[in-house]
Amino acid sequence: MSTVLSPDDAKMITGADIEAERLRQRLGDPETVAALNHLLDNAELVAGLLDVVGGFFAHSDNIVENVATSYHEAVAMVTESPVGKRAVAAGPALLKVADQAIPVLEHVADADLVEKIGSSGLLDPALLDLLTRLAGGVSRATEQAQAEAEQKPPSIIAISGMTRDPDVRRGLAFALRIVKELGRSLREEGEATATEGEQA
Repeated sequence: MSTVLSPDDAKMITGADIEAERLRQRLGDPETVAALNHLLDNAELVAGLLDVVGGFFAHSDNIVENVATSYHEAVAMVTESPVGKRAVAAGPALLKVADQAIPVLEHVADADLVEKIGSSGLLDPALLDLLTRLAGGVSRATEQAQAEAEQKPPSIIAISGMTRDPDVRRGLAFALRIVKELGRSLREEGEATATEGEQA
């Protein structure tokens, strides 16, 4: 006695046959076979990882709570120390400095500026040596000024008398040379700007 299938049953069997054929095709694909072999070879590792993940989710509330508690304790320990308090107090000022430094860094990153710095002699070892000596001179002069802070400031005549010191005259001459070169640079820049204006 033959069994008559309803249209819905026939559709289900047809759909199952299609899925079975797709599965057979995939199992015949060498990449699929290689992936399955790799998975089977590492089945123990996968099972272990699943256990770890399952354990994490099973205890996730406790883990998150412990992490949060540790974080708050660390923050409290840092902020309650003298160094931490100073760092927290300096935070807004540091953010302001960082905000102001961004345009400077963008300007420094400009290739033209880097080329100008390279050709200006700013990295010349002799200039760096001079800047080191200048910093030392400023430091020593500051110490002397602080030591004499309670004394009456020198009069104009006393200041003019300081020019009798050869070192003072040598320093003044050097400073005046710098001022002269700065003035010459400003004049040349002004002339170049005026020329560009006339050409425009």
